[in-house]
Amino acid sequence: MIVITKNAEIKLEKELKFLLKNYPKQLCLYIRLSDIKDIPSGFQENFLEMLHDIPESYRAQIYFCNDNDIFIFMFEFMKRQFVDALKMIATSAKIPQFLDHVTVYCVKNNYEEMVRICQEKNKAIHDETLKHQEEKRRKISDQNVVNTLANLNSDSVKAIPQKRSIRHKPLIQIIDDDQLSRTLVENVLRHDYSVHLSKNGQTGLQDYVEQIPDVVFLDIGLPDIGGHEMLEALSQIDPDHYVIMFSGRRDKTNLLKALRLGAQGFVGKPFTRDKLIAYINRSPFLADNVNASSETQDASATLK
Repeated sequence: MIVITKNAEIKLEKELKFLLKNYPKQLCLYIRLSDIKDIPSGFQENFLEMLHDIPESYRAQIYFCNDNDIFIFMFEFMKRQFVDALKMIATSAKIPQFLDHVTVYCVKNNYEEMVRICQEKNKAIHDETLKHQEEKRRKISDQNVVNTLANLNSDSVKAIPQKRSIRHKPLIQIIDDDQLSRTLVENVLRHDYSVHLSKNGQTGLQDYVEQIPDVVFLDIGLPDIGGHEMLEALSQIDPDHYVIMFSGRRDKTNLLKALRLGAQGFVGKPFTRDKLIAYINRSPFLADNVNASSETQDASATLK
């Protein structure tokens, strides 16, 4: 008897391809335990003991799926032997309406459906893995935000609007963990603007309070603080921030969330100088400076 528990869904899909080519008439029991709410404790171990009582069960190949579903191949069994085995399992399982959750498949006749089931299970596992990874990442990110905000000087935070209003040359902040990206942006902008580079989220928040930029180009995939958490933190520090997101991947869901959280735009990598300049020119802080400069010139002309 071969029992497969690790990566059962992936291995099963490969096995189905082999069986279709070499043993297309092979039968399979598909037991949908995922449909049953209260599975008896230790059912998997007891289930294997049940199978041992079936004559010639050493020929069985069992796949225990992540969601508790079970696929059983009884090699060289005839359909009658399958039915007898199923009756024995149903009698021993002690689960109400057990047979309502069992389907007998033939590889040749039901190949596409069985593959679809495997793929759906693999996708569910993948999605669940991503969910756990995101929860872990978010927890670390939130803690980094809390620690960084706690160490900021509150007086400096309150003085952000005033300090920005008295600066003469526009300041652009680049927050990106990729050194090449930081260098490329700096080379593009340094002749026309002051440019400040920050290599991660924690440093980026500290630098924001110290430098008070007019425009921030923020990488959405920072390793220590995610782009969404950065936007939330910047909103606490400076509700009037002007942030444009950098991203090498055009993930529509993440980008739309960033816009909802206060980002004013998005620049995909690799970027162009014209795209950067276009966003910089839209900064309300730079527009205010331009208007103020125009008003000063008009007033001087009137006096003359």
